[in-house]
Amino acid sequence: MTADDRLPAPLTDEDLLQFLYLMPVGVIQCDEDGRVGLVNAAAARLLAPALGDADLHDLYPVLADLCPDLYASLVDGGHELGPIGMTRRFLATTSVEHDLHVELSAVRVQPGLIMVVILDRTLERQLMEHERTQLTDLDTAVVQDLVAAETALSMGDMDMVRLHVMRSADAGRAWLGRQLERLDREPAQSPTAQPAPRSPQPAGGPGTTVLIADDSHELRTILEILLTDDPPGWVVTGMAVNGQEAIEQAAALSPDLVLLDVSMPVMDGLSALPAIRRDAPQTTVIMVSAFPASQLRQQAMDAGAAGFIDKTRLAEDLVPAIERILRGEPEGS
Repeated sequence: MTADDRLPAPLTDEDLLQFLYLMPVGVIQCDEDGRVGLVNAAAARLLAPALGDADLHDLYPVLADLCPDLYASLVDGGHELGPIGMTRRFLATTSVEHDLHVELSAVRVQPGLIMVVILDRTLERQLMEHERTQLTDLDTAVVQDLVAAETALSMGDMDMVRLHVMRSADAGRAWLGRQLERLDREPAQSPTAQPAPRSPQPAGGPGTTVLIADDSHELRTILEILLTDDPPGWVVTGMAVNGQEAIEQAAALSPDLVLLDVSMPVMDGLSALPAIRRDAPQTTVIMVSAFPASQLRQQAMDAGAAGFIDKTRLAEDLVPAIERILRGEPEGS
C-alpha cells in the first residue's frame, strides 16, 4: 500500500452540503442580491420565531426586520461588509416575548457569495448564568462559614469558631476541586439599564420590623441577635432561606426593612430584589454579602436597594451601617 492509498478520499460537493446541513450552528448561503441557496436545519430552527410561516427564499426582507445593521451592510451601503474572508458580527432578537436572541456572523466567502452563520445567544446566556451560579457557590460553601466564624469569635464562642473554620476548610477544598474541572469563563456583562427607584427609608427606631433573608441558619441567628438587642430594639418578623421565600414573606408581612443576602439557592438576592420592591414598595431593602465588589454593589443600587453591607464585620458594623443607610448618609461617612 502506498502513502497515497492511505489518504482519505476528497470531499465531494454532496459531502460538503450534507456537512453544512447537519451542523449544529445555523448556516445560510446567499448571493449578493439576497437570494438564498442553502439553509441548514439549525438556521431554520433559530430563525423560526422571527419567520413565522414565511419561507426563507429572499434573505434581505428578513434581515430588514430582524437585523437592520446587517441589512444595511449588505444592501444600503451604510457599512461595508468587507473583503473576502472578513467577518462582521451582529446581534438580533428573534422573539421579544420569549427572550430569544441570536448572533449573526456574515462573511463574503467569494465574489458574489455570502455566508451567514447563526449562533444561539439564548443558550450562551443560559450557560453564562450557570457559570455565575457555580461561582457564587464559593460564597455559600466557604465564605458564609468564615463570616460566621469571625462573628462567633467577636462574641467569644470558641466552639462555634472551630466548627465554622473546619466546615469552611472542607467546603473550600471541595469547591476548588470542582473549579479545576472546568475551564475559566469570563463573567457575563450586565446590560445597561435605568436605575430603579431606591427603597424608602424608615426611621429605624425601636419596634422597626425586619425580614432576614439568608441561606445560612447560623448567620440568620446572629443577625436576629444583633438586631433585637437593645439598642436598637428592632423586631424580626420573618426569616427566609432563599430569594423566592423573601419575595413571598415581604409581600405578606410588609416589614419596614429587609436584609437580603446576595447569594442564596433557588433565587439569589439580586434576582429577588425587583420583585420585593414591586410587591412591598414601602419596605426598605438592604443587600448584604461577603463579597463587597463594586460591580455587585452597583447592580444592587441600580436595582433599587437602599444600601449594601459587607458581612465580614457584622458584630461591629451591622447596626451602625443600617442606621447610616436609613438616615440617607453616604457610604463611608
